[in-house]
Amino acid sequence: MLKSSAARLLCLTTSRRRDVIEEDKVLGLLGLASKAGSVALGKDAIRTYLRGRRRNKAIVVASNASSSVKLDWAKRCSHHGATAVFLMKTDKTRLGNAIGKKNVSAVAITDEKLADRILQLAVPERRENR
Repeated sequence: MLKSSAARLLCLTTSRRRDVIEEDKVLGLLGLASKAGSVALGKDAIRTYLRGRRRNKAIVVASNASSSVKLDWAKRCSHHGATAVFLMKTDKTRLGNAIGKKNVSAVAITDEKLADRILQLAVPERRENR
C-alpha cells in the first residue's frame, strides 16, 4: 500500500469475530444509503464524488477487487483527502447485494452523516473521540 502521510487507508480485519460484525454493520449502512439514493457507483461517478467539496468522503472497496483497482482508489483517495475502507471478508457479490446490484467492486457514500458513521465503524480512534 501507499506510505503517504496524506493517505488514510483502512482495512477491516477479520482476525477477530468483532471485526466481521463491523463489516456486517458497514454493509447494513450501505444498504440504507442505497435506499436513500446516497451512493455513487461506477468509476466516473466515484471520481466526480471525490472531486466534490465534502468533509467526510468515504469509499468502500470489496475484498476481491483487483490489486490495480485497489491501488487506483487508494491513490485517488489520498489525492482528494478521502478515506478508502478496504473490506477483508466481503467480496464483490456480497457488496453488490448490500446495495441491490450484482457485482460492485467500489462504492462511494455521498451522504456525509452515513459516511461519518461508516468511518466510525472502520476507525477505532474515531469512535473514542466521539
